[in-house]
Amino acid sequence: MVILNENIKNQVKEIFKELKDPVKLTVFTQKIECPSCKDNRRLMEEISSLSDKIDIDVFNFVIDKERAEHFNIDKIPATILSGVKDHGIRFFGIPGGYEFTISFTDWLLGIKPISIKTPLTGNIFSVSSSFEYIFMLSTLSLP
Repeated sequence: MVILNENIKNQVKEIFKELKDPVKLTVFTQKIECPSCKDNRRLMEEISSLSDKIDIDVFNFVIDKERAEHFNIDKIPATILSGVKDHGIRFFGIPGGYEFTISFTDWLLGIKPISIKTPLTGNIFSVSSSFEYIFMLSTLSLP
């Protein structure tokens, strides 16, 4: 089953041409996958296939319990985004919709500090290079 259609894949490939450093996607799921676990793993596999600079490791949340604890993974599906260094970016759920187009692709483009601003409110979200963890929970079922 394909998660991203060809149009989206082509757009993401163009974005990923800007990748300067290697990126690692570390995915935690389990052998008998829940529907969102399966979709998340497939999405991450598709994303990693769109650039030779993106590598993916898939681990079983139950069997690889010590590894999950090391990375502070306590729920699934979970994806760790890391570059040369692990900056603590963790996605729980499927990064779909706005999470995929804004946060996920931006963080992949350098795994670097980010700031989100709006014309009305100014700086509403900012992360410096010294942050410890960012946990983003996402679900496609919320209104």
